[in-house]
Amino acid sequence: MKIQYYIILSMILILSSCSDEGKIPDYGCMDEVSSNYNPDANIDDGSCEYIDCNLDLTGCEVCSPTYPTYVYNDIENMFIVNNCFLCHNGSSNTGLDLSTYQGLMNGGSNGFIITECNPDESLLITAFDIGGAMCNNNFSFCGLWDNSENLEMIQTWISEGTPE
Repeated sequence: MKIQYYIILSMILILSSCSDEGKIPDYGCMDEVSSNYNPDANIDDGSCEYIDCNLDLTGCEVCSPTYPTYVYNDIENMFIVNNCFLCHNGSSNTGLDLSTYQGLMNGGSNGFIITECNPDESLLITAFDIGGAMCNNNFSFCGLWDNSENLEMIQTWISEGTPE
């Protein structure tokens, strides 16, 4: 009788311990703040990765491992492709010189065009918005950054502290 009791008890324990609820295990990182978060994962496999952020010399938080710079064919090249140097070469009435990093950082007669670490407040971005300086007076540059990789590159560059 004891043997039957142990067999029945064992069967109950075995059947009740299977509680996977019919879900197929999906392993991955379940931490939403990690760089490789997997929203479909239902079992954390310990694979989460994190990007370390540091403050650069300007006090901006730098989180991306690589980011655009002015000189090495990122920002400067974007200005060349968009013919920005035709007007903004330091000799125009705006005084803005985009052909050099220092000229860009000095701004022009309208003041600075970069707001440190804040692309949404930077004239370099807002001038091309509807109602911005480059959209008034029949300029045809309105929406220059719309649907463009250039906008993301400029925003990242400003957010990362405008590295030369």
